[in-house]
Amino acid sequence: MKTKLFTSLIAIPGLLVSLALSAFAAASPLKDSDLKLLQKVTQGSAAEVELGRLAEQRASQASVKEFARKMVQDHQRMAADASRLAREHGAAIASQPGAEEKKELNKLKNVRGAEFDRQYIEGMLDDHKTDVAEVAKYIASHGDSPLVPFLKSTLPRLEDHLRIAENVAGQIGVKPDAGLNRVS
Repeated sequence: MKTKLFTSLIAIPGLLVSLALSAFAAASPLKDSDLKLLQKVTQGSAAEVELGRLAEQRASQASVKEFARKMVQDHQRMAADASRLAREHGAAIASQPGAEEKKELNKLKNVRGAEFDRQYIEGMLDDHKTDVAEVAKYIASHGDSPLVPFLKSTLPRLEDHLRIAENVAGQIGVKPDAGLNRVS
């Protein structure tokens, strides 16, 4: 009796691992375009988190700090969701900001107060306008992609971020079209 119980206790975890591996293997590999977009989402989200944390410390306006907190929370969730999706399809993606994002971070590390507010919000306007357009285009042109459900749930958050950034921009005297095609 004890042997059967012991054998069962050993067999159950093995069965669970086997089932998990079967489910994992069942997920289709992602296309290169899907991987590139997931990589961009995780790197961009990692940068948004770092920029948001920096803004919480360096911004002078409460509305900018509040926006930054939202960016940290939402983009941590987006990065986690994107990473999970990649793992489900057997892909590994970087979870750190990319070179362009690091450049923007480094530029803002040397700025404080009202000038920080302006540059940070201009960057958020630019980034979120671009992100909304790219995600909407990807959804429309890649309807068969396994990323579409994730992107459809992400798009409203990005649109909300853009709307909030535009409101904050108005509060601090930045034109909503500021930041477009910025030269760094």
